[in-house]
Amino acid sequence: MTRLRALVPLLRPTRFSTSATAPTASTASPSNGTVAPDKEPFSIYIHWPYCSSKCTYCNFNKYVDPNVDNERMERSLVTELKSELAYWGLDQGNRPIRSIYFGELGRDHTPSTALRSLLDARAVWPGKVSMDLIMGHTGQTLEDWEKELRFTMDIVDDHLSLYHLTVEPGTALHKDVVQGKTTLPDSDLSTDMYEATIQLTREAGFEHYEVSNFARNKAYSMHNSGHWFGIDYLGLGPGAHGRMSHPQTRQKFRTFNVRDPAGWMHECEEQGTGQGCDGVVY
Repeated sequence: MTRLRALVPLLRPTRFSTSATAPTASTASPSNGTVAPDKEPFSIYIHWPYCSSKCTYCNFNKYVDPNVDNERMERSLVTELKSELAYWGLDQGNRPIRSIYFGELGRDHTPSTALRSLLDARAVWPGKVSMDLIMGHTGQTLEDWEKELRFTMDIVDDHLSLYHLTVEPGTALHKDVVQGKTTLPDSDLSTDMYEATIQLTREAGFEHYEVSNFARNKAYSMHNSGHWFGIDYLGLGPGAHGRMSHPQTRQKFRTFNVRDPAGWMHECEEQGTGQGCDGVVY
């Protein structure tokens, strides 16, 4: 996060939405007339493409490069942020920022360092910290998963994202599975894990409000729910995607960035952004 410190002055806290929980379906749609178009909240996704190592299951736009020019990357992100805020009419501060998500997947931590990060985050944002877990990985038993989930529910605040491991083509994990170098739990065991997840989270007071998301006390994910309800989000960084409304016509456009970091930085330096549009979403 310290690499992205130059973005902070541009993302002033006074521009954030003060809503503590996600809106319900009846109030979430930007087009239902409850909020004027020029006052609608929007989210920001910022993608940092470099990791110290790449997870075997990762199919995101990630790179391992020991010679990253972090300062150039940071300058390019600042440039793109300024350009895109101006292009979409967001630089006047009329539309509040609903949430910001930093896409960074260098998961070379140990269980102890992950726990320390969770505790540190709770000290800064008490009551606001979520945690992601993956079930169904190599060698995991049902007992292992239940123990891990119970422990996590005891230490997390009021939100959890619980995902089943998927094997994506093109990943190192996919290659190992195809070649028989590694095996994953069979469908019966995977089903048992998911059913145990539903039961244990319910017993702990979590609402299963989306396929992989669980919340207590209506602490729904602000960022993810914005995607589900069609709220605008600005995508910044190499390979980032977004969905934005034209400031005059209100038509929604799907946006995408140049994937290659070097190419994206060049576009930001020459054009102010590495972003384009591929047509009206709806």
